[in-house]
Amino acid sequence: MNAILVASAIMLGIAVFFGVVLALANRFLKVEEDPRIDEVEGMLPGSNCGACGQPGCRGFAEAVIRGETVPGKCTVSAPSSIEAIARFLGVDAGFQEKVVARLHCAGGTSSVRQLADYHGLPSCRAAY
Repeated sequence: MNAILVASAIMLGIAVFFGVVLALANRFLKVEEDPRIDEVEGMLPGSNCGACGQPGCRGFAEAVIRGETVPGKCTVSAPSSIEAIARFLGVDAGFQEKVVARLHCAGGTSSVRQLADYHGLPSCRAAY
């Protein structure tokens, strides 16, 4: 019985110690963030497509708040959303032409060098 009390006291001491360490770390290492970032992120479509050149909508919102880019660079958002962001921040909306990838060679075995042979099913219909 005495060993159980000693073990419990040790575990409680460890828990209190780490609780104090975490509380102090939270107090002194806290990072303040601009609350407008959450507002702008909420106005974005949330698709995290990366078409704007940022890693996602959160990164785009941070870049817009810092003034590194304009709201119009998000080509996925509706124009009304872009205007709402620009009005919210008091900046020019800007404009970005939507970029779409096009293949000029159209692929095919006559256009590229074949590096390997495929020995599987010849088509989706055969797999079905």
